Amino acid sequence: MYVRVFFGIFSVERITHKGDTDFRNLDEYKIIIDKSRFISKLLKPGPRQFIMLRPYRFGKSFFLTTLAAFFEGRRDSFCSPNPLRRKMDVCDSENYTWEKYQILFRNFASLTGGKSALSEYIIADVLTLARQYGVSDDIDEKSSLRKIIQNTFTKIKIKTKKRVVILMDEYDLPVMKEYFSNQALSELNEKAIVGFFAALKECSSTIHFTFIFGATRIITIGERFNILEDLTHNEEYSDMIGFTKEEILKSYRREAQRDCS
Repeated sequence: MYVRVFFGIFSVERITHKGDTDFRNLDEYKIIIDKSRFISKLLKPGPRQFIMLRPYRFGKSFFLTTLAAFFEGRRDSFCSPNPLRRKMDVCDSENYTWEKYQILFRNFASLTGGKSALSEYIIADVLTLARQYGVSDDIDEKSSLRKIIQNTFTKIKIKTKKRVVILMDEYDLPVMKEYFSNQALSELNEKAIVGFFAALKECSSTIHFTFIFGATRIITIGERFNILEDLTHNEEYSDMIGFTKEEILKSYRREAQRDCS
């Protein structure tokens, strides 16, 4: 029987069938290195706002989509009884109710190369979330980024009785990638990111969980960075992204022996 081996680090869209992000379609790709055990660690008591810096093409996007599926309450995608794929490690915990949360998910890499400032895209995403939950009528779309985020998250919490989950990938890329080709836009994007971090600090009571990935640290964010727990040099999370030798040997031993013999 032919088995396609997942031996790269891609987004869920790249490894699932026809771009579908549903984790159940991972059944076709029977071998996957499970990082879901780190979800249990991240959901510790206390503030749950994190940032981690890692190089590009290191598996950050895949882990964020794993978090997204978890906060969408897709228990069957993680704990499938399908004998072709064992249940993922996060299923071993009995502390989760697998609730569905409102998620603000954005990969900033998709926002580079355009002429619009980053703030416009972030505002559009937040307003889309507001319309999705029917709280957009009382939000002034011409107000500042910080005000729009604050009002939207507050109204969502009041209406749904739940706080928002924020997942951001490559947060620094709109600044770094535009720096040499369009410095004026790069500076506008930097201001937008500073404003976004300031909003996170002010809206912490309306946020259930935050995880932000990037490759570099933007210095001008300054003290606003302190609202996030930086996992970059935390040894407890050092193998959360990427593959360790032990994981490769455990997950791919049979295929490696077959293909290299």
